[in-house]
Amino acid sequence: LRSYENDQLQGGSNGDKRSKIISAYSSFLYQANSYYTRLIMDWKQAGAVVLSEHWEEAVNSSSPTAYPPSLPVKDPLLPHSTETARQVVYRLLIHLGDIERYMVQCLPATSPASWKQAHLSAISHYQCAALLCPDNGYAYNQLAVTCTLIQAVPCALLYYLLAWRATEPFTTAQANLFALISSLRQDVASNPPTQHSGGRGFYGYCAL
Repeated sequence: LRSYENDQLQGGSNGDKRSKIISAYSSFLYQANSYYTRLIMDWKQAGAVVLSEHWEEAVNSSSPTAYPPSLPVKDPLLPHSTETARQVVYRLLIHLGDIERYMVQCLPATSPASWKQAHLSAISHYQCAALLCPDNGYAYNQLAVTCTLIQAVPCALLYYLLAWRATEPFTTAQANLFALISSLRQDVASNPPTQHSGGRGFYGYCAL
């Protein structure tokens, strides 16, 4: 992708360059989405890992191209143990959530509904990952990041706390939580909450 970007910067208008780069980036994300999704599906069908039906519903509703039958993955690449499969699929689910978040960068600025859908799809992947490995804080941290992006501040605070206090805590979860609380406090200082006000200011007031 970087090589393609460098090639495109050699000539043409800025608008054309940006369009081509976004197109290449979007194509890269969809290909990664397709491969990871198909790999998880193969493992699930082979009985290597158990996932909730909620995950398949999320995949089918978020992107019709997420599971193309023409993808050249013929044999399930099964690990030697169910525990290994669970850990690998956990990471793949998080990567799929990250890809959905990155796809927002390719959407037009006039598509807030599409932004929200992509973020909600990311949340679905992270939630399924959290159900698969509830003692690991990684998925909770990613949930908190996404909730912050869609202004779901109470959920973000909760997920950062879960990521921090998990049996296997996410490394920067504590710092991320304190940074969000600090941001909320700054909101309160610049926009003191009233009895009927809501949003970040209200939760910042609670955080004080």
